Order: sequence, then C-alpha cells, then structure tokens
Amino acid sequence: MRSTNEGIGAGGRAGVVGPDGEVVVDVLLSDYPFPGFLDPLRAGAAEFERRYPGVRVMVRSVGYEELPAQVAEEAAKGSPPALASYYTGASRQAMDTLNSEGAALFTPVERALAGRSHVWDEPVTTGDTVAAARGFLTYGGELMAVPLGLSTMVLYSNRTVLAEAGVTDAPRTWGEVSSVCAAVERTRSARFGVSWPNDGKLFQQWLTQEGAHLVDRANGRRGRAGRVLMRGGELEELITWWRDLHAKGHYLHTGALEDWPGVITAFAKGEVAMRVGSSFEAEHVVRAGREAGFEVEVGPLPHRDGRPPVGNWVGGDALWLTDGLDERTRDAALALSMYLTRPEGVMTWHKASGSSPTTGSALRSLEAEGWFRERPHHALVRDRLRACEGPRGAHAPIIPGSHGVQSALMEAMREVLTHGVEPRGRFRQAEARAQAALEEYNATVTAPGPRDPRWAMVGT
Repeated sequence: MRSTNEGIGAGGRAGVVGPDGEVVVDVLLSDYPFPGFLDPLRAGAAEFERRYPGVRVMVRSVGYEELPAQVAEEAAKGSPPALASYYTGASRQAMDTLNSEGAALFTPVERALAGRSHVWDEPVTTGDTVAAARGFLTYGGELMAVPLGLSTMVLYSNRTVLAEAGVTDAPRTWGEVSSVCAAVERTRSARFGVSWPNDGKLFQQWLTQEGAHLVDRANGRRGRAGRVLMRGGELEELITWWRDLHAKGHYLHTGALEDWPGVITAFAKGEVAMRVGSSFEAEHVVRAGREAGFEVEVGPLPHRDGRPPVGNWVGGDALWLTDGLDERTRDAALALSMYLTRPEGVMTWHKASGSSPTTGSALRSLEAEGWFRERPHHALVRDRLRACEGPRGAHAPIIPGSHGVQSALMEAMREVLTHGVEPRGRFRQAEARAQAALEEYNATVTAPGPRDPRWAMVGT
C-alpha cells in the first residue's frame, strides 16, 4: 500500500511533487475514540492510489479537538495539509484559519469545483449531498466543504424497563418524557427516568429544533456572528423543563460537564430508563443492549409539546480544501474527496462508523438492499434528518468562540441543577460571559499579529 498512516512532520507539504513526479496529497483527518474509526477512509485512500498510480496520498490523523490548532500551526509554517476534516463544531475555526501570507487557508469546495461534473474520472458528489449536511455547510451561498460524516441526537429507551413501568410507547415530547419518568418512579423499574450530559451540543439541538437562534446574523450564517442570543423564551422553557425533571428526581445529573461516559454507563447498567445520545452510537447501543438482555428502542429526540421540530443540530465531519494548491494537487485532492464520497464509499463508511449517509445515491442503494428495513434504528436517523430541512432555524449555529459560549451555558446549568440557583439571573450572567468569549474570539481572529491560542479550542 503506497498510502502512509504515519505523520509526515513539519516538513510535509501540501501541493508538493514527490519522487518520479508523483503528486503528493497530504490529508489530515479528525480521529475519535472508537477502535478502527478511520480504517475505512485509510483503505479508501489506498484504493485511490491504486486507481491513480501518479498520486500518493499521505493520511495523518489527530484528535478532532486538536485538529484546528495543528492545521493553523502547519499553515503558519507554510506546510498545511491539502485536505483536513473538521468536526462540524469547528467550522468557524476552519473559516478563520490563515495561511502563511495572512489569507484564508481554505477555499469553498463549490468554488474550486467550478461547475464541473467530474474531477478526473470521479463524478462530483456534492450535488447529491443530503439537505441536512448541505445546509449546515453552506455559508454565504457556497458549499464550504465536502460532507464526510453526519449525525444528530436521538433518544435511546430501554424497552424492558419501560414495559415494567407499563409504558408502551417511547416519548416523543417533553411532556411525554415527564410522564414516562413518573411511571418509572412509581414502579421502581429504574433508579432514574432519563439522563443526558450537560453538553453544549444539546442546547444547540433543542434550540435548533424550535427554530431559535443562539447567535445573530441568521445563527452566524449571514456573516460573522457578533451577538449571543440567550434571552429567548425557547431557552428559558428548556432550562425550566430540565430543572423540573431534576428536582423531581427523574433526571440523573452526574455533576460533571460533558459526562458522556457516566450517562452511557448508567444506561447500560439499567439504572436509567432513557438517555439522549448521538446517532453515531446507534448500532453499538442496540447490540450492547441485546447482549445485556434488554431491547433498545431508538427514537427521535423529544421536542417541546405543540411545536413540531423544524431543524436538527448536525454532527460529523467535512473535508476542507486548502486554497492556492497547484492545479494537479488541487484536482487530486478534489478527486480523492469525490472518491471517498462515492456511493460505495459512503455506504462503507456508514456501516463501519454509524455516520448517517451523506448522499442521496448512497441512501437509495442502502434502501434497495434492505439495510434500513433490517436496521430500523438507522432508518429513524435517516428520517429525522430528512424531516427538518426548512430554512427557519433549520441549521445549527456557526459560533465564534464556541468553546467559551458553550462553557458559559454548561456551567450555568450545572449551578442550576447542583445548587438550585435561580435560572433567569444565572443565565443572564452566562449570556454576558458568552458575549465576552464571542467578542474576544472575533477580536483575536480579525486583528493582525499572533493569536491567542484559545481561538482554536473546539466547542464540542
């Protein structure tokens, strides 16, 4: 295999010519804490090399939270990767990363494709991108990057526990969640009715469901957001419902921020009847439940009563293309992006990683082979992403200073839950802190000179 999975160090360069005049495409991928997570993409890169003998693909990886800082450092030295896969929550950092001459490092992929139907022998896949992914990655009317992974939030229910509580249908609304939790408490079928981590993604998801914006300028999509919006009724209603579930003993609060392991463990042990989690986990959670002796139902994230969802927070990754590459390297990088997102590639990635398919053709092929019929948990995710495609609040925010903004939300909620602090006043303080984080980020990335390293921190 000509592709390498080893780091190439600071001396590696995007857009260089290797031995015998071969084109070298340096690719830096975000990695996640799942065994073999990137293996299908590494295999795809190796297949691409065999397809194009004059191209060498150098695949590297780094944790998704560290990737923005590493790309920025390499770009400042004049040696950025040709392609980098950014987590969706780091999209603003991708747009704000500069090359060694102080210009934007990445070019919108739609602009680079320039209306072509093929790059080399590879059909262009971006026109087939599902609406949820295309909508999230569109900024200023252009598709910024090639969607590689796609996920959203779902509700996992322990059907065995719910049946013991006399519950036949998993909840679909906040009110139904409260009712199911009360039934679980009456029958003592589990210690807690529901849990989810105190995580910034969930604030975004529930607000996006209702079409509410967390920042101005159309949730940061019609220009750089300059103001945090935390005074809407939608946020207050979410906080009140969450607090009341906890006050009644229905909600398991582990006390830690972003405590996914704690919540997952409690559900696996049968201590919690329901939990919110990423759709990436669906296959694993269903299988783990079966092995533990209980049935897991995967359902849509419950929404506020009387307000059907109009949008979805979107997780996953996308491939960003470095600007200013020589023509051969640019087209090699584009062709590789198209190859990895061809129907077969998307299907393989979906089956291996749990990522929801990012193209319509892959969805149709999976449907034709009966994949979704046999795995309704994947069908549920597909249907939820299809259902919320409207323009009003349908796409989660692009937040300058996302780490600071989300930290302000999470820490305020922890004090509400742990110490019974009055929510309205505490979230006014959170708004001020989040606004300061947003302004500090914007000042850092728009001013000349060295940047405060915190600008590259990812709001997960």
